[in-house]
Order: sequence, then C-alpha cells, then structure tokens
Amino acid sequence: MMSYEILLKHQMFDGVSKETITKLLESGEVQELAQMTKIFSEGDTADGFYFILEGQVGISKKDVSTNRETKVAILDAGETFGELTMIDPEARSATARTINNAKLVKISKEKFESDWKNNPEYFKILLNITKIIIKRLRISNQKLMDEIVWGKKEESESAERMINLINEKAEVRLLLVGERELIGKIKSIDNGLSGLPELILIDSTGHAFIIPFSSVQYIVKSGK
Repeated sequence: MMSYEILLKHQMFDGVSKETITKLLESGEVQELAQMTKIFSEGDTADGFYFILEGQVGISKKDVSTNRETKVAILDAGETFGELTMIDPEARSATARTINNAKLVKISKEKFESDWKNNPEYFKILLNITKIIIKRLRISNQKLMDEIVWGKKEESESAERMINLINEKAEVRLLLVGERELIGKIKSIDNGLSGLPELILIDSTGHAFIIPFSSVQYIVKSGK
C-alpha cells in the first residue's frame, strides 16, 4: 500500500480527518516520472492538481518580452502544485517539470468535484486550497516589490548556488532554454565580453561550453 505520511500534515488538510485525506489520495493517479519530464505546459487545459511524494518539481513561466521561460519555484516532496485549477477554470498559468526522478499523485478535478457532493470535508479542502493560493499571491507580490527595490534576488541566489557547486567540484545537470540539457562540472562563472554573466561548463569528454547565465533554467547535482 502506498504511504502518504509525508502529506498528512499539509496545510491543505487542516481540519480534515485522516479517513478523508486517505480517500482523496487513494482516488488519485500515481505517476512515476523521470528527471526533466514535462508534466504540463503554460496554456494547457487544467484538469487536476498534484502532490509530490518523492523528488522535486520546477515551476516556470514564460517571459513575454523575451519568449523565454523563467524559473519561479522549485518544490520538494510533501508540496503541491496546480491547485489553482480548483478555483479558476482558466488554462495553466505556468509550466511544471520534474527536476529529478519523481513520484507524484494527480488528483482529478472532475473526480474531486464529484466526490465533494458526498463528503462535506472536501469543502474544507477547497477552502484550504484558496488560503494557500492567497498566501502564494502575497509572497509573489512581496518578491515583486523586493525586485523593484533591491534588484533580482533570485538570480543572485542562483549564482550563489553555482559558486557553491564550483567549490564542491560537483558534477551538475543544467536545463537550458529550448529544453537542452548539459552535464558536467562548472569551471567558473564571470561576466562575459558582453558584460553579462556567463559560466564555463566542462563535460566528461573535456569539451568546454560557454553558457549565458540567463539561459539556465535549472541547476542540480547530477544523479539527483
């Protein structure tokens, strides 16, 4: 039997009995996905939401000014995504893909709406989903204000993560704009001739790649 212990204390289930939680999760579709598998794309029809049992999932949005994807969040086991579909009938507002091998539970919107007629606790879950989305909107608004006032913190944090991996001499996996993937060790990160940040990655054959920092969507240790 599948273990859902990691999800039982999720905010979505505040005030909900373990029996109802188990029923909801067991009604879902378990998906075991390989690393860098696209789960859904921005603009797709929304038909459910997901729990992460194992692995990590990256969320990204397209920058209309450059037509490139920009990373928004990296979610870990025990977290959820795609819940907006439960209160908003519009298409997916972001793209989701696995960062490493992952196990997910997909909850069908149609099945959820059918079941809530017979279980009033499903309304509590829906109310909790609304609270989660409102909290995320508040955090997003604060991040936007931080970027306006202080500059793009996310890019600084990503650069710091790369520097840590350089110091560790770790082999990493990069996902680049256009779905291209590279594996190797980062030799350095510095401003290029254009004045914009670039990194140099050496693959297993010794070939060097000069990569604009702006084209890197995700970076993780290879094998994760």
